[in-house]
Amino acid sequence: VKESPDSDTLAIYDDVQTITLYDLEQRAVIGIIGSDEYDTYGDGGFTFLGQDKFAYINVENEVCIYDLSDKEIVK
Repeated sequence: VKESPDSDTLAIYDDVQTITLYDLEQRAVIGIIGSDEYDTYGDGGFTFLGQDKFAYINVENEVCIYDLSDKEIVK
C-alpha cells in the first residue's frame, strides 16, 4: 500500500498483481489497473506524482500517468 502525499488516496497492490486506487475521503474506488496493463514490478513499479497524478510502468515498459481527478490515463 502506498499513500498519496495529501493522504487522500491509496494505491493498493494485491496478490493478483492488480493496483486499486482508492479515495479515502469519498470511500470509493477511483480506478483499477489490472495485471494485463501493469507490469509486475510489485510495489516498486508505481508511485504518486504530487496529489493528483499516479505513475506506473505498463507491460510495454512505458511510464503511464493516471490523472486521479479525471480518472484517466493522460500519458
